Amino acid sequence: AAHVVGRERGAEFATNGGDDVEVREGRLHHHHVGALALVGEDLAHRLAQSTDVHQCVATQWFRYGYGRSELRMGGALREKPRSDFVLSTKIGRIMHPMKPGEQKPAEFRENGLPGFAPVFDYTYDGVMRSLEHSHLRLGLAKIDIALIHDVDFWTIKDREILNQRFKTVMDSGFKALDELRKAGIISAIGVGINESDTSLRFIQAGDFDCMLLAGRYTLLEQGALEAFLPECTKRNVSVILGGPYNSGILTGGVTDNATHDYVQAPAALIEKARKIEAVCKRHGVELGAAAMQFPLFHPAFCAVIPGALSVNEVKQNVSRISAKIPVELWSELKREKLIDPSGVESSSGEQDGLHLLPVTTRYEKPKFTNRVMAEVVHEIPALPGLVGTRLHGYEIHTG
Repeated sequence: AAHVVGRERGAEFATNGGDDVEVREGRLHHHHVGALALVGEDLAHRLAQSTDVHQCVATQWFRYGYGRSELRMGGALREKPRSDFVLSTKIGRIMHPMKPGEQKPAEFRENGLPGFAPVFDYTYDGVMRSLEHSHLRLGLAKIDIALIHDVDFWTIKDREILNQRFKTVMDSGFKALDELRKAGIISAIGVGINESDTSLRFIQAGDFDCMLLAGRYTLLEQGALEAFLPECTKRNVSVILGGPYNSGILTGGVTDNATHDYVQAPAALIEKARKIEAVCKRHGVELGAAAMQFPLFHPAFCAVIPGALSVNEVKQNVSRISAKIPVELWSELKREKLIDPSGVESSSGEQDGLHLLPVTTRYEKPKFTNRVMAEVVHEIPALPGLVGTRLHGYEIHTG
């Protein structure tokens, strides 16, 4: 499979003259997006020629189809104006031709290019070979974003191996990526994984432009708020959210068999998702539309890439990202403690306001309180007669 990310018509491209992705200065621009997991060559070409879905970001990886993805994607995009899309791929594995009688590796995915198998390689040479192979499969001279992939516990399931691969990629593979970025062969470096804590570890260890985080800041869970997202904002690192539907549970019509992280969802998450969907229905909004739009309210996020299996699903995603959602829906979700339930500001986690505006204020760590002195220098219409008055008080800064 491969992903193609479309954008709302009229939104800015994330390219500068078709050459450089604008992530080094001022973050990758916001893209309101839909996505596609390509299942056939004809479908790839149909999407590339579509007049209803305008492509902007094509993010895929050779392992999706073991090489077939990049071949199809390159064939579909090769004749398009290069400034019409932003292309990313991932490093971490190299495809090698299997020898006669060679056993397929564990968790081998079928339906890829016949006779090829993946091998992990996060070294300097491995990164160079991986991207060279990607250029050739795509038939495209420019790859905008290169993402380190699958260096997380969610994938590896072994802490020692995780630490080894992290050290290898940061001591060796990252140097290759940085050289390619400095040479202008790629425009941006990122990491694509499923964990916010490991993502945080990466951005603290190297100079990254963007991160692709799968599923950890959605309408159902916001664990990335604690430490990862504040650090991204501090370091000016753009974040792309993968899996806004949490692999299915947030697509709409929550059932007892709903999936979360590609397995049967626990009963507590199913109950929470149903409560969220009930709020959405009260405001006439699809659950899937709320799930698509929610992550983009956070300033660190520049894009969201949901999965899809057809052009119709791509169009549905584009429709969802452009749906009108009343602010009262978000207020009710907050009031019902269905989003942002951490209660950083106080033990109660919530303080009732004056109900003058349909908005809520969310407090995040860190919080600083400074004693300040001030003087009123301009007339305040609502509070006349205070010019020259000296004030003593506190200035509160929170995330």
